[in-house]
Amino acid sequence: AFVKIDLHTGRFHQIRASFSGIGCPLVNDSTYGAKKVSQENSIKLVACELRINHPKSNSGLEFSI
Repeated sequence: AFVKIDLHTGRFHQIRASFSGIGCPLVNDSTYGAKKVSQENSIKLVACELRINHPKSNSGLEFSI
């Protein structure tokens, strides 16, 4: 399933813990209870949009795929 999540803290482990807590761990995330479905060492958690403030000018920056 694809799920839209608005993350405000910037800490992706909170997504992992929350989904595991409701019985839906992320694909390949053995740390939070999922079974390994491939030999890759990566979980299947991907950002398609990122919004940050520029460190010097403080202007908003937005990146998306």
